[in-house]
Amino acid sequence: MNTNKMHILFLTFKDEKLENEFIANNDFSNRIFNRLGLYLAISTWLFILILYYYMFDEKSYSAIKVIMFLLIPGLIINIVITHFRGLLRLYQPFTAFSNFIGAIYVNYIANMVIKNVVFYSAMIIGFLFICFFIFRIRFKIASVVTLFYVLLSQIALLYFCVYSKAEIIMISSAFWVVYFIAIFAGYFFELATRDNFLQGKVIQMQNEQILKEQEKSDSLLKNILPEQIAEQLKLHPGTIANEFKNCTILFADIVGFTLLSGKVSPNKLVDILNQIFSRFDDIADKYKIEKIKTIGDAYMAVAGLPEARDDHAEAIAQFAIDINRIIKRFKFANGLSLNLRIGINSGSVIAGVIGKRKFIYDIWGDSVNTASRMESHGIPGKIHVSVSTYNLIKDSFFLEKRGEITIKGKGNMNTYFLLSKS
Repeated sequence: MNTNKMHILFLTFKDEKLENEFIANNDFSNRIFNRLGLYLAISTWLFILILYYYMFDEKSYSAIKVIMFLLIPGLIINIVITHFRGLLRLYQPFTAFSNFIGAIYVNYIANMVIKNVVFYSAMIIGFLFICFFIFRIRFKIASVVTLFYVLLSQIALLYFCVYSKAEIIMISSAFWVVYFIAIFAGYFFELATRDNFLQGKVIQMQNEQILKEQEKSDSLLKNILPEQIAEQLKLHPGTIANEFKNCTILFADIVGFTLLSGKVSPNKLVDILNQIFSRFDDIADKYKIEKIKTIGDAYMAVAGLPEARDDHAEAIAQFAIDINRIIKRFKFANGLSLNLRIGINSGSVIAGVIGKRKFIYDIWGDSVNTASRMESHGIPGKIHVSVSTYNLIKDSFFLEKRGEITIKGKGNMNTYFLLSKS
């Protein structure tokens, strides 16, 4: 129980927004139970109506009219209210009023028609029980309505004088004993309801916070790893490895960046690199290319994984042309002596995640090594392409034959320079 949030005596939350939320939530969650209570009340009045019909006389005729045209229609209106969420706030006052009118009528029957002490006492107990527990009228409303009813019943009991002095004392005692028992029980019933609501709010807030943190964690993971791999890693932690037969790999190294690092501050240097690689990332997203990593001033990307695609070579070729154009514009705009040396190769790779900490999605294989050699043996400002990539893009792009050159660890290889899209 949180007394900092609730007026314990009056059973209201100090925060008006929280109080309104509780009322709306409570009215909505009780609507099915309320309907059952209302159906039961209508059935009871119909039963009494049938009894009056069979003992038809002048008094019963008046009773039939009251039941048919006042009490039952009032209960039907209450049932209708429970079917419309926008009207639920009217349920409590309207039900309390209808119940009060019905109780006054029963009081009249007890005093003027039946004149039975047991019936009178049972009627009082029934009314109080119905207000607090069947129709789930909130404590503040129910306590006021029942107090008025008990006082009115007490006055009627003394005014009509249809019972003996001993019976009046017994009925009056029953009035007040049952009233205070009902008040006590109704108070703690609603207190428990409100406390459960508060606990539910705390659990909801905790779940929302957990969900937000989970979303942050997922977002961070998906920034580090491809979405498919991130989901796979969450479901099955451990080593992930897949072979992809048809991929194209790109290495791009910023020529002149090492020399620049000795001329500008560390913050400025990182800012320049961030601007360049952020633009590369945007272009990679445009062509749905998977960025693998950056190593110092080098950028590594691949097309054809983790989802296979037929145009992997064309995508990387267009990506290379775009980033080469970007670095030239950046060089002239900022007055920097920078160029890209780009190498591209196509073939099969192994891709996956290894280790236990600081996960990274990486690729391995001879095709990766060849792409790296294409970059290291390339020329600043040009896009150096292996013969395997050339064969895949020669119909869609303009390329210039470089000829046969010696590649470290590979021997002599025919290579090409990618110029532009045809």
